[in-house]
Amino acid sequence: MESDVFYVAILEIGNTLLFNKNFWNGKRSVFSDICPGMEELCDIIRVYETDGLMLYADIKNQIALCGNI
Repeated sequence: MESDVFYVAILEIGNTLLFNKNFWNGKRSVFSDICPGMEELCDIIRVYETDGLMLYADIKNQIALCGNI
């Protein structure tokens, strides 16, 4: 973990149980703030700042759970 950043990729594949895309509606991605000059990636990479969001990640078993507290 660098700079208090934890990277998680969310992929919609066969074993994805639930991914609520609407959760991020209305929230602004800060990717362009972090990586100015890379606007061509803004539709591919999104970065969000959140308050009250908890992440549980079990790397060994490839399980990630995320939600509001």
